[in-house]
Parts: sequence; structure tokens; C-alpha cells
Amino acid sequence: MKSCDYLVWEKLVVFCVMGLIIIQGGFFEDSYLLIGGCIAFLMLSDREKFCGDIKFTFGLGVVSFLCILYHLIIERKFISGYILCFLIIYFLSVQRKDLLKNGVFCGVIAMEAIGMLAYVGIDIGGIIRNNRFMGTFQYANTTAVILVFTIIYLRENNNEFYYRFQILNYIFLFLTCSVGGIISYILAVAYCMIGNKDTIKVWLKEIMVVLISLLAAVIIYWISFVVKANFFNLIIFMIAVIVSYNCEKILDKIIEHIKHIEVIMTVIGIILVCVTVVSVKIIVSGRAIKTFEERIWQMQDGLNVLKNNLLTGAGSYGWKNNLIKWSTHNYKVNIIHNSYLHIGVKYGIIILFMLIFLTIYLIYCSRMWNKCYQAILYIGILHAFFDIDFFFMGYCSCILIYISEKERKQSKFTIKNNIFYKNTFLSLTGIVLIVKWLFVLVKK
Repeated sequence: MKSCDYLVWEKLVVFCVMGLIIIQGGFFEDSYLLIGGCIAFLMLSDREKFCGDIKFTFGLGVVSFLCILYHLIIERKFISGYILCFLIIYFLSVQRKDLLKNGVFCGVIAMEAIGMLAYVGIDIGGIIRNNRFMGTFQYANTTAVILVFTIIYLRENNNEFYYRFQILNYIFLFLTCSVGGIISYILAVAYCMIGNKDTIKVWLKEIMVVLISLLAAVIIYWISFVVKANFFNLIIFMIAVIVSYNCEKILDKIIEHIKHIEVIMTVIGIILVCVTVVSVKIIVSGRAIKTFEERIWQMQDGLNVLKNNLLTGAGSYGWKNNLIKWSTHNYKVNIIHNSYLHIGVKYGIIILFMLIFLTIYLIYCSRMWNKCYQAILYIGILHAFFDIDFFFMGYCSCILIYISEKERKQSKFTIKNNIFYKNTFLSLTGIVLIVKWLFVLVKK
């Protein structure tokens, strides 16, 4: 491949991965078919650049194939789950990992830029709803966890350029008003702290950024929904970015005037206690408790539906169309807020067990990873257990992109070492996606 063509290829990969974030998180079929088809084409045009864990990709490929068969045989329509596109993205090699990361970072920054426009007064449909930042996913909870992934990753891998925008990740995380997202951040940071030898200065900087972003988020919320003078939000965003960018210099000056380390530790302790109290208050709030109870009811009803449709599942719209008949409590959701259970209700017990097995396999592979990558994986799995995250292609793709580098380093078998597996996986994936795309276009 010529150098000029390669540069074009690189840009296209970045834009395709960006699409996973900014096109409704890849929730709707047209978006993930378009993006998946583009990535498949790009991969097939330069196959020597790709590798992956053969066990994981084979398992993911089998699940995707079964999803396709399910829709063809049971529902008589040609539409598979989002997992097929996750498979494609997972094949991208370690050598070009920077393209994927840049694509995700650019997607997150683009989402935050759109969010800033919305809070300034130029609202693009669905970005802000019910006084919450929904993001381009148009769903606050999943948006919040994507921001947590990015925060944790940048915290461990200090990319100077993207780290300048870290403050925006914090601000928009708080603006989502997502209890699950904020708890996920607290758990992830707490997990990364265990056995970590970071200096006091590093933790003070983190606390300062959190406090600055929290204050900025409260002011922006107040200006937007109480005062309704949205133009001033732009000033708040700019001040927050400038202050956070210079907080290391500010910290140096503060530490120079503090001679005793005990004072610093006391300040840290007070701040942590305050954060803990606020977090507990949020957790035990009426809305949070009611939401949690409702999701437990959904899981109970979902298990009953799965029990009665064990092998074939209830179908793509089975839960939605029969909710009145199946629900034992007063709630209305189109998707069960447990990604695993809804996949089981939709496809049946076989695909559910295979997905659980793949999850366990990833957890097993993660035992030797850096805590940053472990935190991203564990938080991603845990949050999906209480929400609809797996139905966003962008969500699962972000997890794979953030952790795949470490995962591949631990892998003993790679597709790169077996040309047969490599060509077979890539060719079949590309063909299936192209046929799927044509099928959907013809049906329209």
C-alpha cells in the first residue's frame, strides 16, 4: 500500500471509530452496518496489519454466527446483533492501536463539543433531556460510563494532548447526573489506588480536578436550568479548562508553603470524607433506590420469561410487545436493565451461556493486566449487569479498544501466526457485513 493511500486509510479508521461514539453509540442497525462495513473493507484492503486472540475472536465469531442464524431461521429477517462489528474492531493490531484510541478520543471530544454547544443554547436533539446530559448516545448512564473509561485510561496513560481535555470528561460525567456512572468512577479509582505508589502530589492534583469539575458542573447546571442564561456557560467551560491545565503549577506553589506533610494528608482525608458522604447521600436518595428496585423487578420478570422461552428466546421484540402481560410491577422499559439477561430473553439460553463464558474468559485473561485495564473491564461488565450498555456498539467497542492492547500481549495464540484463520475470519466477516448491508437496503 502506498504511503498516501495509507494516510487516507488511517484517517478513515479514525473516522469510523469516531462514528461508534457520535452516531447514537451504534444503537441502530443502519449506523453499525455502515461503520462495520467500512471497517471490514479497510481491514480486507490491508490484512497484514491485523492480529488478535484466536480463542476470544473464535468465540465471538460463533456467537455472531448464531445470532445471524437466529434471525434468519426464527424471525426470517437478516439482522444480527452488534457483536459482529465488535469482532471486526477487535482484529485491529497492536501496531495500529493508536488509530483506535485516537478514534475513541476524537469521538469523546466531539461528543463533549456538541454538549458544550447544547449548554450554550444550541441544542441538538437528544443531547440534553430531563436536565441531564445524554451525550450522543442519547442515554445518560451509558455516556457516563464511557466517560469513566476515558478518565481512567488517560489517568494511567498520560497522553499530553488528550489529557488537556480531561477536565471536560469530569464535568460532563457530573452533568449526566448518573448515580451508576459516578459510583463506577469512585470504584474504579479506589481499585486503582490499591497497592499504587502514586505520590501525594498526584492525588492532590486528581482531587483538585474533581473539585474544579464538580463546581463547574453545579454552576453550569444552575445557569442552564435555574437562571437560564446559557451563554455564560461558555465562560465557565473556558475557566475550568484553563484552571485545570494549570493546576499542577498551582499545586507546586501550595506545597512550597506547606512544610508539614501531615497538613496535606489531613486535607486529603477531609476531602475524601466529604466525597464519601455526598456519594452515600446520592446512593440512598429516593430516586436511586426506586430505580434500583425497578431494575430488580425487571430481572425477576426477565428470568421468568427466559424460563418459559429457554431455547428459542422471546425474539427481538418479545419483551417490548408482551411487557404488560409479563411485568409484575408498574414499570415500562423496552429493554431489561441487565444486558446479559435481555440477550438471554431475546436469543435463548445457548447464546446467553456463550456470552457469559466469553466474559469469564476475559476476566481470566485480565489477572496479569495493569489495574487500569482491569478496572475498565470490571466496571464495564458490572455496569452492564444493571443497564442496557451491551446494546450500544460503541460501548463494547470502547471496552475492547481500551483493553485489547494488554490482552493481546498476554495471548499465546494470535491470528497473525495462522494465515488460514486470519484470512477466513476477515473474509467471512467482510462478506457477511456486505450482504447484510445490501439486504437492509433492498428491504427499504
